[in-house]
Amino acid sequence: MGTRYFSAILMSTLLAMIPLIHSELHARNEAGTNNGPNLITFDKPEHAGRWARVNDSVMGGVSTSTIYLEDDFGVFSGNLSLENNGGFASVRRLWTPTTKALNNESKPAKVKIKVLGDGQYYQLRFRTSKYMDGVSYAAGFQSKEGEMTEHEFELNDFVAVWRGRTVRDAEKLAWDDIAQVGIMITQKQKGPFTLKVASIALSN
Repeated sequence: MGTRYFSAILMSTLLAMIPLIHSELHARNEAGTNNGPNLITFDKPEHAGRWARVNDSVMGGVSTSTIYLEDDFGVFSGNLSLENNGGFASVRRLWTPTTKALNNESKPAKVKIKVLGDGQYYQLRFRTSKYMDGVSYAAGFQSKEGEMTEHEFELNDFVAVWRGRTVRDAEKLAWDDIAQVGIMITQKQKGPFTLKVASIALSN
């Protein structure tokens, strides 16, 4: 059995998992309540339940992750493995922010993520589709071990990517087109990780 046979089996597995993960995202979205269209926090038990894990296991990797509540933080933790050509772990949830109350040409809307870090590099990601696969828009930030930091991004800070590659002809990102938000660790940062997320907010 050669490489072509293995690739076919892997692709069949991935296609089978897509509707399952898509269904899980919707189920988790129904499990919690909104903080408001432009704010995500973790001060209620149901808030962590809105997030779903999507790791490199969908491509044969063995990285692990989880997200749970601790002292008003959403704790994104796990272990990043490079085995089996893996190397990423992530969590994501459905989110549809709106700029209706933020229309101010002199002060454009920005997204801010407030975290208690572990010294590793992470990405904040958006998707304009509610499905598992497809183009993501990513902006990276460096956390500081044991320190609370806030990272602020404008739309132009997000780069369209697909499976680790830049998508140069992707449609321009707009706040009102966002359907999912996610947090990812990659960049071959092998080993355990823990990022405590206090909030994600869209504001001027």
